[in-house]
Amino acid sequence: MVVKNIAAYIFLVAAISVFSYAQIGEVAGPVNFNVSVGSYQSLPVTIVDGGNAPIAFNVTYVLTTKIKNVTAPIVTINPMNGTINPHSEVVLNVTTYVPGNDKPGTFWNGQISVVSNSVAQITGSGAIIRAGTLKIFTITAAQPKSNILFVILIVIIAAILIVAFYYFYKKRTKIRKSASKSRAKK
Repeated sequence: MVVKNIAAYIFLVAAISVFSYAQIGEVAGPVNFNVSVGSYQSLPVTIVDGGNAPIAFNVTYVLTTKIKNVTAPIVTINPMNGTINPHSEVVLNVTTYVPGNDKPGTFWNGQISVVSNSVAQITGSGAIIRAGTLKIFTITAAQPKSNILFVILIVIIAAILIVAFYYFYKKRTKIRKSASKSRAKK
């Protein structure tokens, strides 16, 4: 019984020392994408090193929601790896693209994992501890935004056509009247 307590104590001390040395974390706050169908959106995710040593890290992500007959969004994260200096932060640029054939209102959940490249082996236990953090995100497909420039262009073209038609009609009427007057004089 004493041996088990000593082993548990050693495990706890080793785990605390590992996590106090490499403290990778995240800046709090939700990561909620509201992406128009057929569009992109980018949001920052900030990760921090609260420890006293630099931390080399890798980033992975997974969409946890699977929807039948719907194309999943494309997620890109930049950078996917690097090093965070002690008491510093790194901003990950997370970009999502919702395909144009997706239905507005569809949503997905996902997880971004930022994990330290280094591992700590706890002697005698076989346990490996890897420092890291997990950020939950959501993606919601929104109605496509109408392109206001396209609408303005259509209105301008319509106005030009109306003015041109009116001008052409007036000129044609004027020519007919003058032709009628010249025939009447003969």
